[in-house]
Amino acid sequence: MMLVRTEQDASYVQIMNSLFKYEDNNIEYYTESDISKRILSDPNQTIDVKEKVDQTFRALRNPYREAYLILKGELLDLKGMADALSGREQVVKMQSNTESKKRSDQQELEKLSQGKTTLKSIFKSSKSKENDILNLQAAIEVANKDI
Repeated sequence: MMLVRTEQDASYVQIMNSLFKYEDNNIEYYTESDISKRILSDPNQTIDVKEKVDQTFRALRNPYREAYLILKGELLDLKGMADALSGREQVVKMQSNTESKKRSDQQELEKLSQGKTTLKSIFKSSKSKENDILNLQAAIEVANKDI
């Protein structure tokens, strides 16, 4: 509708220009160059019709274009809101996963600190267990920062 309305306005301008050309060519010929017989471009008129027509067509606004721009802006706002919500969901999911990993690391750290044997440490040496304790402590600190 926006394009049709724009083409319609352009057609109105062409029609008016054609009327001015018609008057310039034909009315002048049929009135034997008597310019006072002109209607649209009579030099004795107090207002210039051609200038008035140009002003009118310059002032025309396409309401469909304005509606299109408003609706497009609203759709972009909605898309932005949907993107923000999906981003929020991803952040909450990542936070939940990090908290879960932190809890499991803390449980493993507590068991290793107390000297209990777990499935992860059943075949490890004491030196390897000490390294695991340090690694788990570092992983917990990183998880705290991430959360």
